[in-house]
Amino acid sequence: MQKPNTFSAVMLKNAALHANKIPFSFVILAARLRRHLKLKVMIVTSLLITIFGSFLVIERWPLLPVTIYQETWLDRAIPFTPIAAWPYLSLWLYLAFAGLMLVKRKDLWRCCWIMAGMGLIGNIVFLIHPTSVPVRPAIPVQPYAFIIANDQTGNACPSLHVAFTLFAAVMIHDWLVRFRRNVILRSVAWTWALIIILSTIAIRQHLAIDVVWGAVLGLVGGMAWYISRSEIFNTKSIERQSSGWNGEGNAEEIYGETSHQQTAKAEVLMAAGKTAAEAPK
Repeated sequence: MQKPNTFSAVMLKNAALHANKIPFSFVILAARLRRHLKLKVMIVTSLLITIFGSFLVIERWPLLPVTIYQETWLDRAIPFTPIAAWPYLSLWLYLAFAGLMLVKRKDLWRCCWIMAGMGLIGNIVFLIHPTSVPVRPAIPVQPYAFIIANDQTGNACPSLHVAFTLFAAVMIHDWLVRFRRNVILRSVAWTWALIIILSTIAIRQHLAIDVVWGAVLGLVGGMAWYISRSEIFNTKSIERQSSGWNGEGNAEEIYGETSHQQTAKAEVLMAAGKTAAEAPK
């Protein structure tokens, strides 16, 4: 029997992978959210207490003299925009969207430990080199006024706001591959991340130098995400093959369900207006 040429083989593989993807819908996202929900709540609570609890203590009572960085031409190139406080605050929604959509325990724990490591690095830097931004304009425009009243100017460099935004973008970029039209979805996710990052300068909560070093920390976290995933997969290749893993995600990854929950998956598909025959095999 004649073997198909390389081009045909690639086309067949791409067609098979596309057929295994699912539409992006709120029903599917809700199914992913419910997966390991108690563990997710526990991890979120622990990270808030450890990372931001330490952050607030170090900011409130610095051990060393605080260095106040001055604006550069790049900071002045981005106009002061109080309304940018909205995308600035959307970081919390962005982080939730990135982490709460994970459906595997090992991914949740990887996310937890990497974010904890990023927070630890940031807090160590804040401890040995306290920094702050210049006095911000006082304008009674919400929610900018809320940020001014509740978020101090310390612990500026590196910007954890930028670091966690980039790390969240990497995670979203990773799990969106399981959906159809993921190129568009990924573009939207990265655009959102870029707007959040620019907003930190637009409301004068951070300076360009804070953003640069925050981006470095975020990219380190993103690299750790992919490196740790590769190590897990390489050491468990036999389990991966025996479970029918095909490189694009199985039912558990997509729906947040295991093989013994096929009934629940069928209900999800029916609610989404699909038939069971359209489900990835």
